[in-house]
Amino acid sequence: MAFDRKDQLWAIAARSRVRVTPDGINTVYTGVGLINTLLVDIHDNIWITPAGTGIVRITESYQQLFTVESSGILSNTVSCSSVDTSNTKWFGHLSEGISRISDIGSVDIIPDFTDQNLYTLVSDNNGNMLAGLGGYNNDTLLVSLGFGLPANLSPVIEDAVFPQTKMLVTGIAVDHFNRIWIVVCHVEKSANVKIGLHYHDQELHRQDLLPDDANILSIKADKRNGIVYVLTHHTLYRIR
Repeated sequence: MAFDRKDQLWAIAARSRVRVTPDGINTVYTGVGLINTLLVDIHDNIWITPAGTGIVRITESYQQLFTVESSGILSNTVSCSSVDTSNTKWFGHLSEGISRISDIGSVDIIPDFTDQNLYTLVSDNNGNMLAGLGGYNNDTLLVSLGFGLPANLSPVIEDAVFPQTKMLVTGIAVDHFNRIWIVVCHVEKSANVKIGLHYHDQELHRQDLLPDDANILSIKADKRNGIVYVLTHHTLYRIR
């Protein structure tokens, strides 16, 4: 999910992207196969990542494709994406690292995550990028924003939610109070899979908001009005 400058909410619906406005929900782009991620940059360009195809930039007048072969990104398969305050677009590639595309279209890569699965990226209110990883010793990491520079990785929240369990940070959002909202999928010893929503305030105190059996697909914070949107299989929730 992503917001544009008109406060319209964009979301992925299977093989199309839809726009949520006060007048209803409209399907506005179809025919590209399964879409993994979607983001809206500061110029209201839409960036989608069809599975295995690369990165597609959609403007009002044209489309542009970024691939390994044509642009030098790390992989044509993208697991997560985000945009920072400088309008640099970040694209995570599971165990292959991060590709970044600057405001002028330059491509930069960060191959530092080759031994870890990267599931989510989000920029906080201070211009830092938060990366959610998956594994037994799961951290949420702070990634430096210096374009063309080596990544500076440091733990923000270590073993944040479920210590000593196998878990994946599958979603992160940062609201206008700079609270960090985390969607975590954890696997119990009995192989049961549970998904929960939790947030940490600026002192990193944890609050549990939804039960661990909530089936959360995506989370997005609107930093202008303080509303956090949570998308499940059947419902779109608003949290004020």
